[in-house]
Amino acid sequence: MQIFTIFLLFLLLLALYWIWRLKKELKDSTKITTQQQLMLMREERLSELGSMMGNIAHQWKQPLNNIGLLILNIQNAHRKNLLSHEYLEDKVIAIEETIEYMAQTIEDFSDYLSPNKEKQLFYINDSVEKAIDLTMPTLNKSQIDIVFLAEDDYEFMGRKNELTQVLIILINNAKDALLKDHTNQNRAIEINLTAIEEKIELTVRDNGLGVPQKLLSKIFEPYFTTNSDTKGRGLGLYMAKMIIEGMDGKITVHNDGGAVFLIEF
Repeated sequence: MQIFTIFLLFLLLLALYWIWRLKKELKDSTKITTQQQLMLMREERLSELGSMMGNIAHQWKQPLNNIGLLILNIQNAHRKNLLSHEYLEDKVIAIEETIEYMAQTIEDFSDYLSPNKEKQLFYINDSVEKAIDLTMPTLNKSQIDIVFLAEDDYEFMGRKNELTQVLIILINNAKDALLKDHTNQNRAIEINLTAIEEKIELTVRDNGLGVPQKLLSKIFEPYFTTNSDTKGRGLGLYMAKMIIEGMDGKITVHNDGGAVFLIEF
């Protein structure tokens, strides 16, 4: 009887040990998953920073040219003894306005890139317009039109900068898809914001070739990309899904004369 009791105690201790070990493994596994997600987010953020720097450089190119031309105008007027006080004042004001525009560009990008983890009440319309402003230079360069249609100003409790990040990902994704369609002479992206009953719906659609049916179920998976070149690493849409779900939302994709991404809050 005593041996049986000792055996039961041994089994109980063994069971407790295995429970402790399983909990530890689960905790370690959760920690590893969290670290992997953080690594993915950092990797995507670095890629995004590169893209943002390219946008800033593109957005600054024309203003810098304008400043150079204004300085040449002042220099030429001085050489010809035509540099009046009024002329100089006019050119200086023009240079100051151009520099102010360039400074505002940096501020816009800085606001977008600043961490914003606390939920706040904001207008979704503002996030959409910011995303369009930040991607407009590359869209213009690619000759892609973009239009934003909203029934009203919609407030939402979430993270404004992260929603802007998602929209930039979707706009860039649409841009890449449109550039693959060499027969399309009227490339366009349309963003719609509306409310249906208790839901806010935000759609980003393009008039490209759409997503192949067999790939629709995989498109939000990490490291899955339809780009055969080095443009895509398959993190953007995965990150978009993580961000939207982190704000208690849902993102899906379907085809309707092109790819349609639907965000629901």
